[in-house]
Amino acid sequence: MDNDIEEYINQQQAQIEDLQSKNVHLQTAVASGSYGKENNAVEYQLETTELLADIKHDLRGDYIEINQEGQESWVAQTDLKLRVLNDYGVNTIMSRIRKYISKHTVLSNYSEERIYEILADIGDDLRITIFSKAEKMGMDDEYKKSEYVGLVIGVLHTIESAYRRAIRGKTSEDINNTNIFTQTDNGNRNMPMQKQRFNLLSPKTWGR
Repeated sequence: MDNDIEEYINQQQAQIEDLQSKNVHLQTAVASGSYGKENNAVEYQLETTELLADIKHDLRGDYIEINQEGQESWVAQTDLKLRVLNDYGVNTIMSRIRKYISKHTVLSNYSEERIYEILADIGDDLRITIFSKAEKMGMDDEYKKSEYVGLVIGVLHTIESAYRRAIRGKTSEDINNTNIFTQTDNGNRNMPMQKQRFNLLSPKTWGR
């Protein structure tokens, strides 16, 4: 009889230890999942490919169409009369602005005054480039030439949005704070508090 009780207690003890082990693994998995989400958030903050693609679509005169499911997608402009710039013009502008919209810009540290100076320089460069090559870039009628101001302002505002993420190093600071928080939180989760092992034969370990 005593042997049966002892065997039963041993079985229960083994089950408890197995559950404790699974709990530790679960905590580790949750922590790892959280860290993965934070990494995705950081990558999203630094991503500029989509922004550049949107600018290129705008320069080409493409437009957004919404399907029946409410999903948006770019549609190529096939009417050449509505395309302010030809391919040469689009590529010329993109080559000018690509270096200003990158993760290096986002991770930099600028004052607002310096950002305004940079935008003024870019605006002058675009103005001179387009003015001196208007015909070659596809601005060959009055309608296309009338879109010149809006085109330059649109590009400058988009570049400004990238630079504003770098005011006083905000994005860099946010990422550093996120990494510190994640590493601390992850470490705490992976190091559960040490507890005295539960033992059915030892009442002093009950409820711990």
